[in-house]
Amino acid sequence: MLNMGFSSGKTSATVKGYAGKDRLTRAEAIVFLKNLQDQGFRLTFRPTAITVMTENEKKGGLPDRTVKVTYQADRKLIVRGAFAEAANRTIKVEVHASTPDGEHIETLQTKGDAYGNFTVTFERIDADDASIYVSTRDDLAYYISAKPGQSAIVMY
Repeated sequence: MLNMGFSSGKTSATVKGYAGKDRLTRAEAIVFLKNLQDQGFRLTFRPTAITVMTENEKKGGLPDRTVKVTYQADRKLIVRGAFAEAANRTIKVEVHASTPDGEHIETLQTKGDAYGNFTVTFERIDADDASIYVSTRDDLAYYISAKPGQSAIVMY
C-alpha cells in the first residue's frame, strides 16, 4: 500500500510509520478510500482470495503488469511500471495527445531492472489529456491515460 501511494502511514511513509498493529479508525479508512479514488481506482467488489506479495513488491516495486502514471499540474509526467517479461530489456514509452489525430508528443526508452521495474520522466508535456503507450515488445503496447494534476494506475 505504501509503494503504490495508497497510504502514507500514521507517522511516516515507512513500514514502521504505518503502525500495522494499530486499529484503523473510520477517519483513516475514509482517507484511504479517498486516496484510492484519487489514484484512479473504482471500488467494485471485495477480493475472494489473499494477495501474496512478490519479492519485487517487498523491495518497493509495483505488482507485475502494472503501470502508474503521475501527470503533475506543472506538466511533468512520470511513468512507473513493472513487467517481469521486460526484465533487463528495453521498454519504450510514447506520449500522444488524446485528440482525434493522436498527435505524437515524445518517446523515451529505458531498460527494465532485474524485475522489469522502470521509471521514465517527461519534463514537460503540453497536452490536456495524455495517452501513454508502454511497449515491452515491438508487437505489444499497454495503454493508460492521464490528465494534468492526476494519477492513474492500471493493472493489466
